[in-house]
Amino acid sequence: MLSEREDGRRPKFQIFKPTSANWKQTLRRYRNATPSQKILTDITQANKNHLQDLQTAHDEYTATKTEQAARLQRAEEKAQEAEERSGTSAEKASNAEIALAEKEKEKAAVQGELDDLLMVFGDLEDKVARYKERLKGLGESISDDEDDDEEDEEEDEVD
Repeated sequence: MLSEREDGRRPKFQIFKPTSANWKQTLRRYRNATPSQKILTDITQANKNHLQDLQTAHDEYTATKTEQAARLQRAEEKAQEAEERSGTSAEKASNAEIALAEKEKEKAAVQGELDDLLMVFGDLEDKVARYKERLKGLGESISDDEDDDEEDEEEDEVD
């Protein structure tokens, strides 16, 4: 079975092609083939097997590459979500710090007002004490409101 090559020349050796429908005839031809034809047939078969292996490896590589690209995409999406959440958390923390600072200012202002009121109350107590002394000096009888309050409390407890 000599076939012409693409350049128009005939090959030196007949290539054994085990594609025959009758496998017994193919086997007989292979046994009757010259050693160089057997080697050429083996090389051709090895090339076909090698091409199949390369195609399989390429297919596996393509599948792996596609899978890794999908995994990368999912990882990037998760990273983006985490970044957005951290940005939101940082924003919330910043807002909370601002609100806390405002509350601290309000607390300080209220505490200042309370301190001022206590000073005014202390001044009023001093004035009341001075007025009582003046009234006592003028001969007026003065009852302590504190004493009256204590007596009222004692009466309430007895009742």
